Amino acid sequence: SENEPALFHPLLKMLSRLAVLPTTRVGVQRSMITYTGAAQISAHFADRDDRGRVCGAGREPFDARMLARLMADEVGRTLRQIVVPDSVVKMLFAAAPTFSRRLLQSSVLAPSANAALDIPDLDGIEYALRALVRKYMSNTAQLV
Repeated sequence: SENEPALFHPLLKMLSRLAVLPTTRVGVQRSMITYTGAAQISAHFADRDDRGRVCGAGREPFDARMLARLMADEVGRTLRQIVVPDSVVKMLFAAAPTFSRRLLQSSVLAPSANAALDIPDLDGIEYALRALVRKYMSNTAQLV
């Protein structure tokens, strides 16, 4: 959400200062959904008799390539990826597990478990991320 960027805000704050995104040898992907998308899924299933847990995420996982493209398109900033060696990743996970999981661990919802794929007008994550990048990076232009 543009008003509540949650975990994306600290990442943009870091990128406004460094323009470097740490990644792993295999890359980091995350399934994400906007608040609007979550509301759409809730509304979609609200009038059904289905019971149980429903998971949903955008069709395209978020990754460093997407973020680099958004940063270049929206604010003309080149984002460099630095591959963190496996031994350093292990040390980071031991020293700062929460931070390391957020930054260096993939979390991708399997397509077979993604109820959002059946909702054709689901609000896209890329659109929301573009708006956040524009908004946050314009507010921190003096840091860039």
